[in-house]
Amino acid sequence: MGNQGGDAMTRARLFVLVWILAACAEPVREDRTIAWSAQGHAVGFQHGDNGVFLADADGGKLERIFEPGEKVIATSTPLWSPAGDAVVFAAARSLEPSGGHPRLQRILGLASDPAGDYFLQVPVVYTCYLRRGDEQPVALFQASCDHVGYVAANLAVQWHPDGRQVYFLNGRELHTFELATEIRAKVFGRGSDAMIFDVSADGRLLCLAGSREAKTQDGLWVRGTEGDWWRVPVALGPGASLLERLRAARPAVSPDGSRFAFVNAGTQLTIGSFQGRAVQRAAETEGAMRDLRWHPDGERIGLVVEHDLHFFHPKTGLGEPVSDAPVTRFAGWNATGRRHAYLARETPRVEPMECWAFLLWPDPQARNTVHIDGQQRFAGMRVTFPEWSPRDDKLSLWFTFHPTHRSALSRMFGWGLRPGDPAAIFEPDTGTISWMAVNPLEEVQIGHYHLLRREPQKAWARYEKAAAGETDVPGHPRDFPLFLSICLRELGREEEAQEALARFQREFVPASEGARGPVPGPESFDLSTFEGKLVRALYAGEVFLSLDRIEEGEAYFRAPTDDPDTRLARRIVLGQFLLLQKRYAEYAELAGDGARSLMTREAAEGSWGGMLLDGARFLHFAPLTSQDFLSKLDDETVQRLQRIWKRLPNREAYRSAFARRLDPDAAGDAPEGFPSIEQLRMMMSATW
Repeated sequence: MGNQGGDAMTRARLFVLVWILAACAEPVREDRTIAWSAQGHAVGFQHGDNGVFLADADGGKLERIFEPGEKVIATSTPLWSPAGDAVVFAAARSLEPSGGHPRLQRILGLASDPAGDYFLQVPVVYTCYLRRGDEQPVALFQASCDHVGYVAANLAVQWHPDGRQVYFLNGRELHTFELATEIRAKVFGRGSDAMIFDVSADGRLLCLAGSREAKTQDGLWVRGTEGDWWRVPVALGPGASLLERLRAARPAVSPDGSRFAFVNAGTQLTIGSFQGRAVQRAAETEGAMRDLRWHPDGERIGLVVEHDLHFFHPKTGLGEPVSDAPVTRFAGWNATGRRHAYLARETPRVEPMECWAFLLWPDPQARNTVHIDGQQRFAGMRVTFPEWSPRDDKLSLWFTFHPTHRSALSRMFGWGLRPGDPAAIFEPDTGTISWMAVNPLEEVQIGHYHLLRREPQKAWARYEKAAAGETDVPGHPRDFPLFLSICLRELGREEEAQEALARFQREFVPASEGARGPVPGPESFDLSTFEGKLVRALYAGEVFLSLDRIEEGEAYFRAPTDDPDTRLARRIVLGQFLLLQKRYAEYAELAGDGARSLMTREAAEGSWGGMLLDGARFLHFAPLTSQDFLSKLDDETVQRLQRIWKRLPNREAYRSAFARRLDPDAAGDAPEGFPSIEQLRMMMSATW
């Protein structure tokens, strides 16, 4: 038992150490934008370990053109040539002797973030590949940089507007590569610690350089049409990563190529003119600016200030917010400039800071809405990286079926309902979604989406397609029989639904991205124990809540069972469902009836099972420690809870933690560091 406790403590320390290292290792967020060809006839995207893919404008003819080997730690989005007949992309390998993966989510054993994983700083050598027509990609050249984030964030390579050469970063210098002659030439280098670059349609270069300690050569360097350079001073905004601070100040060139705009000091919209080499502050706000997009007319600019969308016009200045929900991403205008699109955060059923269900905490980022000209056109999934087609009224984006509520166990260890994010093409006018699933897991996610929309026949078709997939595909969906049961029941196939449910009860193992580093895997404790059955019940809770089937979930947890451990585990999750529905008196009655069984249960001290039991016990009873919560109950209910609590044989051990309000005779103060309900809510919310 002592070794188990020591092992748990070591893992916890490692977990904290990883986060400390992440804060010091210049984290850079991945850019997963799905790139359109200039003609709008095709798209390209990278999908991590799954590879690099191309498809037509309707998501058809999906083709994997590159499969990364074991040593590849990051790939960039394939970028189309100006003529649309070729793509270039980069694949990076670590130069670290240890060969460890810099993807933070992978280090922690967690699922990938739909908004892009964070990559820690490691030096890499990357290969730039060219794919022409239907040919196999060929390696053009190799280069190096001191941060893998250059590749992961699509900052390493870019086409020249003439389509005959490629710009690329090598170290802290910008070079060109001539496709016909294979000649490499240095274009820019000022000795700063980091730099990013862009090129306008008429060939003007913009290089933004910065250093951890300010240097005279830092700033935005612009190369004129005659080849001479001029420098624009830029104050970078706050941030832990230099490269991310540069990305936040990245200039956006107007459609006609005459001007550029960037965010200075994080809060100042600054506009410059190439012709007159003049720069002026156009607007300033208290909140941070981001997502600068020019209107096709070359006059207006759309941008997000904190979480509000604003439009700027040189004659009227910065307008009032035009969004009525927290904006997560502004996609700009369509090709004609008549329509604009943005993503907003969907309001959860229960706001986290008002929630009492600490074991199944709502995730405020679980779902987004797609808005076109302020009108909602899509809801129900997590949506990321929207990009307008340069020709049609279509958006490329990622749709993720994401749990709306996560158990503390799922959030900490990466267990529970698995997110997955197929790339897609979305037509706002018709609501048509053209999916680009690349493996069975993503077919399952599409099935979940149809089940959420009460389209069981379409969901079943996707589930069948996934089940026919190869079993050795990473992420093969072996853990979704509960979804199958719900789907079959809605199709009227009750007997098959019961069989799928029995399979879930018999075979369920929590999905995990893998026990990497400090994160335990499912084998850490016996899943046939009460703790294991609680894991299964919490997973079921995530499933029903994420499908907006809270009533069906309640019926599931109330269903009779002969196994006392299963019955107790279900009662705990049922209590969370009642709290989410604000049925506080029913929760209090349920908690009181099961208090003896849960409070007297013991587990090995220091084991993962014991830690889970203690944590579940604490979070389940936490509302009863709050006078604010007890004030929602009638006096008779509170008195009944007090009588139950006093009869518990070991209530003394939990008196200060759980019974402060329920036991008026309890003496002494709560243990030092014991969180209040407000602190607990803050800690739970901070985990997102």
